[in-house]
Amino acid sequence: MRSWRRGHKRSGGLVVLLVPALLVLLLGSSGSPSGAAELNSLLPVRIRDAGVITAAAIATYPPFAFVDDKNVPTGIEPELLRALAEKLGVKAQITPIEYPAMLPSIQSGRFEVGLGGFFDTPERRQVVLFVTNMYAVGGLLIRKGNPDKIAFDHVCGKTVSTTEGTFQAIHLEAINKECVAGGKPTVNVVLMKGTPPQVEALKAGRTAAIYLTKAVMAYMAGQNAADLEDIPGVMPDPSGEKKLQGFILPKSEMQLATALQAALDAAIADGIYARVLKKWSIPVDVAVEKAMVD
Repeated sequence: MRSWRRGHKRSGGLVVLLVPALLVLLLGSSGSPSGAAELNSLLPVRIRDAGVITAAAIATYPPFAFVDDKNVPTGIEPELLRALAEKLGVKAQITPIEYPAMLPSIQSGRFEVGLGGFFDTPERRQVVLFVTNMYAVGGLLIRKGNPDKIAFDHVCGKTVSTTEGTFQAIHLEAINKECVAGGKPTVNVVLMKGTPPQVEALKAGRTAAIYLTKAVMAYMAGQNAADLEDIPGVMPDPSGEKKLQGFILPKSEMQLATALQAALDAAIADGIYARVLKKWSIPVDVAVEKAMVD
């Protein structure tokens, strides 16, 4: 697991932490007019002038990002971005899009920020920047009473769904190699667009489990307590590391990323971050103590 100390900078990489003096200055005064001005000054000039950060949010990934009955983006990351934009003295203009369109839309610069609980992986860091806002650990959501006898070490031969294009889909491919090596049948992986259809498939018995991030799993288990439950613990990561996740930005938006980092550190310091996580029933063990640009 990486060690993120204040003032640390990864040589040759994109990890940037604000220097201690500036960070203390920003966090110590972000609730005052002068603090707001200091945070605002970190933004690119074009965003300060426009007064808007443009963002895209996945439309079908509760609780991280989804749309309400009026097609307005909601969830952890839209709510968090709006709070950070307010600290920066601007607005967040958020557009709902489908998952497969997210990375191309960010890479092309169509949007300045992407929302949807994206895992911070080496492959993704090749094409986007991250402002990390949470630890990313996985879990399994199952039917009440576990009729399919699912366990973290007992998924070979089972039908498990996840969202297409995600880290979980890649992880299931790795698990299938382990199944084959052990002489066991492979996992029947069902890839879907978003979480809601996966929940319906699980309830109907068409799948035995859903592989989700722990935060999503806890939320969905709470929303469907009569029919579903989560397996205690976390899905072992093939790398053995505790991963991070967060907002994604175009590689050209380092200045905006640094501004969002400062605003998120301020939100962590004044309790706004904790209140957002609590509202969406997110376990405290996935919360970060400080933001990071990666």
